[in-house]
Amino acid sequence: MKNLKKEREKKTINNNTERKQVERRKRQPVNEMNFLYKTTLDFIQLDPKGDIYRLIGDKLKEIIGDSIILVNSYDKVSDSIHVRALEGVVGEKIRKALKIIGKDIFAMSFPIINEEVRNTLIRGELFKIPGGLYELSFEQIPKGICNILEKFLNVGEIYFSSFTRGKELFGNIIIIMPKGIELQNREFINTFIKQAAIALQKKQAEEELKDSEERLKILFNYAPDAYYINDLKGNFIDSNKAAERLMGYKKEELIGKSFLKLNLLTPADIPKAAKLLVKNLRGQATGPDEFVLNRKDNSKVTVEISTYPVKIKGKTLVLGIARDITERKQAEEKLRESHQKLKKTMDATIETMSKIIEIKDPYTAGHQQRVSQLTTAIAKELNFSPDRIEGIRIVSLIHDIGKISVPTEILSKTTTLSDIEFSLIKGHSQAGFDILKAIDFSYPVANIVFQHHERLDGSGYPNNLKGDEILLEARILGVADVVEAMSSHRPYFGSSRCLP
Repeated sequence: MKNLKKEREKKTINNNTERKQVERRKRQPVNEMNFLYKTTLDFIQLDPKGDIYRLIGDKLKEIIGDSIILVNSYDKVSDSIHVRALEGVVGEKIRKALKIIGKDIFAMSFPIINEEVRNTLIRGELFKIPGGLYELSFEQIPKGICNILEKFLNVGEIYFSSFTRGKELFGNIIIIMPKGIELQNREFINTFIKQAAIALQKKQAEEELKDSEERLKILFNYAPDAYYINDLKGNFIDSNKAAERLMGYKKEELIGKSFLKLNLLTPADIPKAAKLLVKNLRGQATGPDEFVLNRKDNSKVTVEISTYPVKIKGKTLVLGIARDITERKQAEEKLRESHQKLKKTMDATIETMSKIIEIKDPYTAGHQQRVSQLTTAIAKELNFSPDRIEGIRIVSLIHDIGKISVPTEILSKTTTLSDIEFSLIKGHSQAGFDILKAIDFSYPVANIVFQHHERLDGSGYPNNLKGDEILLEARILGVADVVEAMSSHRPYFGSSRCLP
């Protein structure tokens, strides 16, 4: 009797399964071509704010009938799958299912855990998953909970397919069939999924473009420099917040007007601006060029402006970037004034040092000044840079500073110098180096003073340097020193040892 009862129960289950399958086959068959045509229109006419994932889920439910459909998106940044639409579980049933899971599946992410899973995802064809919900969740939902869910939702066969283009993944769909019911129309479902993949790709491209435009708009609006767009007549078409602050005008006051109409340019800058606009007309970028702008409140601001011809919707416009350099110019002016003061102080110090030497050796009064004039003239003739010319001028004014160490009676002696006296005079190069070496002239002043009595043939002192071993400035100074000494009166002219 027990066996007979079990046999009857088994027969009843089989009859119920067959009846359900017959009922599914008896349903009005879907006109596939007509369905795909209407679906194409639905995708095209979908409101920009509409949910394409839900539309895909609705359409699949219409094709398949009794089933649970999940439509998921793929996020490149996190390399994970996100549930975007769930069809076939509604009302109290979905609340209980979510309670079993203990999480909101729409807030969960399912990371792609390995390359095997990734390769499965990009297959792009509908296939049956051998495992259950645990494998389907990438092991994100505990196995025990998945087993409870499978019983609660009467889970039968599970099918899976992805939205792909080549090896690029856009998302996927999961079809969960009730126990005892087979999935019909698989080829048609595959066709629809490919159609949906194209629509989804287009939708995502539109969203990415929109996101990109929004990001660019944010960057444009909140850039620290003033950004503006002009037409080729110089009229403002757009501007950012920094441009409003820089010019003192609201965006609405700028649009449709030009720099000239708003009197932003000083009369001196108008010709320069016109030349730059001509370059823009030729498709050339300009800048950075310095301008002084008249702001709305009549205050002035110094700016650097760069311009770039750009194409927007097939029309050539000009992107301008203006940077406020007022503070920089003020700092430069202060630095220039400070440099001038420092130069005056330096010149006064050099002159004082030069006079000290003249007091020590009155017979050579004016010698260093005249040598400085000669070396400066030679340096200019040799096309030295301004800094180098200034350096050799300074060196020449103090090149004999070391004579402070030589007794006055030796410097003014009119008779022949003894060997000891001559060695004391020759020591003034070393003494001058020792005095100057600790001073930072940003130029090799001490070394030039040290070498100014060296000679090309090695006959000079203190180190008998030759040719290129001697600094060029020291060679020039040596020539000028000798020429000036030969052309001026000295008390020791006529003696056997005459030194400049």
